[in-house]
Amino acid sequence: VKKDATKKIAIALSANKDHGKTSILKALADIFRARKGVSLVDMQPMGTDVDEMWCFDIDGVHIGIATGGDDADAIDMAFDFFKKNDCRIVFCATRYYSNSPSWSQFVTRCDNEKYDKDWQGVDEHSPEVLEIMHNDVAENVLFKML
Repeated sequence: VKKDATKKIAIALSANKDHGKTSILKALADIFRARKGVSLVDMQPMGTDVDEMWCFDIDGVHIGIATGGDDADAIDMAFDFFKKNDCRIVFCATRYYSNSPSWSQFVTRCDNEKYDKDWQGVDEHSPEVLEIMHNDVAENVLFKML
């Protein structure tokens, strides 16, 4: 994890509903849980049957992950969790279109909380291809952004 203590970055996985954002972010959380030297600081469900938020500590840097991002309220919940846990690097989900409420709120909260923002699109593929892609995106894209 890069040691620039002043820089904060937020990465959004953007796609329409049921395109794999949650699966990719859960795979990323699984990578953190399996790594030596990484500790779980906090975990909280997001009030749905599948969405959760995690905060991990890697070398003193708090990294947040939130799988829910279908609407502005989910983005607010995620960023409140990130703020509570002093997360410097965060990963979350948003809807794809720039005029969607979740994307607009992502941009607003990044600006308000002083996060540099980035995004990664997620496309729809077969379940078999998605499983391979999700693991690849989690391990070889998102994890390497640290």
